[in-house]
Amino acid sequence: MAITRNVVDNSKFNGGAVLSFELRREDFQMAMQDVYDFFFDVNSHLLAKGLMRLDDTHTAGNHVGRAFRYDHGESGQTFPNSD
Repeated sequence: MAITRNVVDNSKFNGGAVLSFELRREDFQMAMQDVYDFFFDVNSHLLAKGLMRLDDTHTAGNHVGRAFRYDHGESGQTFPNSD
């Protein structure tokens, strides 16, 4: 299966957004492109080894389960309220 390298679409950014800390839209574009490139590289290497793509192995259900274990501990018991 071939993987397509994603490219950030600059037209989707809000041109009227006021950015603080001297940030520019280009800073966000470059950061997003770095993430796209990271996942492209990881998925390319996984497929070359005959494994599934990373996004195919991590579904929304997996993330919900992780959040539940984090909130409730591995045993499923709730932590005492700190109030």
